[in-house]
Amino acid sequence: MSELPSGNLSEQGYPESTRKKAAEMYVDGGNLRRIARHLKVHLKPSHCG
Repeated sequence: MSELPSGNLSEQGYPESTRKKAAEMYVDGGNLRRIARHLKVHLKPSHCG
């Protein structure tokens, strides 16, 4: 299990609304690349740790 990033978590990542929408789309069967494009977010490749 990876450690949480240090620092203030509210300043990192995407807004809660974006993460919630992505999770809903994924649960509904969405493809990760398509979700990332639709929400205009960066999808980090799995081989980058």
